[in-house]
Amino acid sequence: MIGLAAALALFAASLWMLVDWWCDSRPRPAPRVHVDPLRRLRRLLLQAELGWPADRLAGAMLAAAVVVGLLAYQLLGWLVPSLFAAAFCIVGPIVYIVFRRAQRRAERQEALLVVLERIREELENVTLQEALLRLRQSAPEAVAPVFAQLERDVTVLRLPLGDALRRTHADDACRSGATPNDSSSTGPAN
Repeated sequence: MIGLAAALALFAASLWMLVDWWCDSRPRPAPRVHVDPLRRLRRLLLQAELGWPADRLAGAMLAAAVVVGLLAYQLLGWLVPSLFAAAFCIVGPIVYIVFRRAQRRAERQEALLVVLERIREELENVTLQEALLRLRQSAPEAVAPVFAQLERDVTVLRLPLGDALRRTHADDACRSGATPNDSSSTGPAN
């Protein structure tokens, strides 16, 4: 009888442990999310084609804001104008970057109009691949790197035109700030 009671107690304890394990109330550890506080600034700098490192720019802006703010406070003795002077050290470069990005976008849009007209003219005589490769020499300066990469992908890497266009689109989308799988894209180009 004692053996049966011990077996029943052992079975009950194992069943309890199984249910406790199955219904664990402890929350699972959350996946670690990498937060980049300078992500937007990096994207702005990339779109403006400035080539400045975002971490150095942010450090320089903060250092300038502290120095100018303290200097203005020492000279004027007023807190509000000192804060405005310090804020200008942070906002000024960002405003310049935004205007530069808008200027680059406008240049690219104008260049794309010229490219589309040239492609239309070329397609009367040659295939699409030949027309795109010929644009390497005659493309406007704002979009010339894109056509240089396209030509390199097709001629040197021997990629099919569709793969080369997808690769060029992904690189150009990163430069312009869109994602390669953005809903505005028309899908794969073959």
